[in-house]
Amino acid sequence: MRALLPVLILAVACGDDPALDDTADADTDTDTDTDTDSDADTDADTDADTDPHAIGREEVPFSMEDINPTSVSYEQIVSSEDLAGSPYALIFLDSRCEGCIDVANDIWASLESNPAWAEALPIFAVESFSAYATAPGTVEAQVEGNDMPYLVDIEEATVWGGYEALNHDMVVISQDGVIEAWLELYVWPDSMVDFTDYMTERFGS
Repeated sequence: MRALLPVLILAVACGDDPALDDTADADTDTDTDTDTDSDADTDADTDADTDPHAIGREEVPFSMEDINPTSVSYEQIVSSEDLAGSPYALIFLDSRCEGCIDVANDIWASLESNPAWAEALPIFAVESFSAYATAPGTVEAQVEGNDMPYLVDIEEATVWGGYEALNHDMVVISQDGVIEAWLELYVWPDSMVDFTDYMTERFGS
């Protein structure tokens, strides 16, 4: 009893009220919970906004010139606005990429063998602006043997940069103007199976 007496006297002298202490603790806990929720919401939004390949993301607007002399739209400007309301696909090919020549020719051959595919999903090859600007002559080898529209950015990296695309990437845009599929066709010709499977599942054989 002697040991407890100074403690009790000190508590009374300091004016501590246990009820007030509990209230203060409760307020602090509430503030902490609110901060935690806010952090979680912010993280979720950031992740969704920064994924350039996310399904459902809006298309990257473009206006590009067709440079393939055998294409039906040669020397014409093709834009996302012109294609609005219809599905289409962009396949990113670089004239400095030797493998891209095979990709372009194989995809074109598959479209010729399956007219329903070409009609249901027009595919446009997209040449990088920097490649065309530095080595325009190499495009001839890329387009030789196929009539695929071959588009070039009018401004530097507008579409390639907007989609953060790599060679052989193929993005499919729905009629609503959003990304419907993203095909990473990096390993050619093995990736031709992925392309064929996708087209067959979507449009039949």
